[in-house]
Amino acid sequence: MSEISIRLFKLMEALQHDKAVDFAAQYPALHELYQVVKDMPRSEARRNIEKRQRMRLDLDRMKAEARLVDDIKQELNSILAMKS
Repeated sequence: MSEISIRLFKLMEALQHDKAVDFAAQYPALHELYQVVKDMPRSEARRNIEKRQRMRLDLDRMKAEARLVDDIKQELNSILAMKS
């Protein structure tokens, strides 16, 4: 779910041009998860942080994902419905 929120936020940010979408208002659960994970280190940077910090970040991410999963699924369904 975290990767989805990051990719969708960046994709919408890049593609919206003059049709600006208020991501936070229209997709609040995706936006909330994005806010939780956007500054978390990834890839090489993640490997370079100490294990305790990495575990803490994982716990924060997993808690947010568990709390928001149902709402995110609904928001994803509404995004997919737009293509029809």
